[in-house]
Amino acid sequence: MIGFGQSWRYSSQGNDFDGNYKICSVVGTGNDYPYNSPKLVICYTEKSNEIDFYISDAGYYTANSNTQVMLSFNNEKGIIYKSLSLGYSSDRESVFLDGNFSPNNSRPFQIFQKLMEASYVNIRIKNDYGQNDMRFSLSGSAKAIKYVIPYDAMLATELEIKENKLASIRAKEAILHYRDSILNNYLNNYSLSEQMINNAIKEINKKIKNSGYVIHDIDSLIVWKTYLSEAKQYYLSARIFYKSLYEQEFHNLFILDDNYVDSIPFAVD
Repeated sequence: MIGFGQSWRYSSQGNDFDGNYKICSVVGTGNDYPYNSPKLVICYTEKSNEIDFYISDAGYYTANSNTQVMLSFNNEKGIIYKSLSLGYSSDRESVFLDGNFSPNNSRPFQIFQKLMEASYVNIRIKNDYGQNDMRFSLSGSAKAIKYVIPYDAMLATELEIKENKLASIRAKEAILHYRDSILNNYLNNYSLSEQMINNAIKEINKKIKNSGYVIHDIDSLIVWKTYLSEAKQYYLSARIFYKSLYEQEFHNLFILDDNYVDSIPFAVD
């Protein structure tokens, strides 16, 4: 079966040895003669459930030449996507975009979606020997790409990944909200302003995060003041007790106003 999506060509082929595969491609324009008719290709092999995403006829890539591949879509001005993993054909004339892309560790499916949404994509391949700037039309790309890749299955996986991330974020927010409420409850036992309580919670959370621990089983908290003679300032410090009988001190959270000095203990046992 063969179909044409304007400048994009897509087809289904196969044999008894390799099974069926689908492929779509588009020829673009480059500025590095004789590699000025590059081809952007997406190929899906059903037997292995693998997708090859590569550029051919765009150059020759020797070993250890520090090759980089970057993409820029016309509808995302100022954003450059860089392939984080590259592979090469045996003749070294095709470069495979094997892994994710920066920024944000974008997955190949996300790049495929961008190929389907934009009008054109600019691609730069550069290494120690030069660079080739190319442009590929994306007119008709959505139909071609959806024909080739297992789009529905990949979309379902993408949605599951996003939902898992959201669930993880919600869980962390719930832990933080619970922890903040416990800290706020104990800090209210002292003559601290609402702003000072918020500052204390903010600084304690920052220090907990920097410690690398996920701590939420707080049992109680005490605070005290410390006077640093060299700075001629009073500072608020805190000690947190956990249900696991562990305790942790946070020294010099922030400077105390003189009005609050007498209402806070000067030391703790």
